[in-house]
Amino acid sequence: MAINIGLVHVGQAIEEVLRLKQITQAQFAEMLNKTQPTVNALLKKSSIDTERLKVISLVLDYNFFEDFCPDLKEKKEKQPEIKSESENAFIKELLAQLAHLRQENEKKTEEIKKLHTIIDTFTSLRNEEAPDSKKIGSA
Repeated sequence: MAINIGLVHVGQAIEEVLRLKQITQAQFAEMLNKTQPTVNALLKKSSIDTERLKVISLVLDYNFFEDFCPDLKEKKEKQPEIKSESENAFIKELLAQLAHLRQENEKKTEEIKKLHTIIDTFTSLRNEEAPDSKKIGSA
């Protein structure tokens, strides 16, 4: 069974999707948790590892494999979707990262609440010490 894969410059294809989705290279680097120079080098490559392309496809919500290998579109309709162990591991990793970010967000929210309490207390104390005509926040 032969699969027809055309000659494609993968980096250029990724760059085109970034342009269409109006995502900057800096934003893309952040999405991949990579540096800008790493992303620049990636976009210059004519081919990349399929696992890396899968991650990029997931991050950009765009299936590059269908573009590069039209024969797969036909086969996809015929075969049930089976998630590989590496895909399941990737999803678990993303969920773990999401849980961690939610925890961090909760901590930051609590820190902000504490800072607001301190500011309110400080403002209240200043108003008590200030003469009536010079109270903070009075018109």
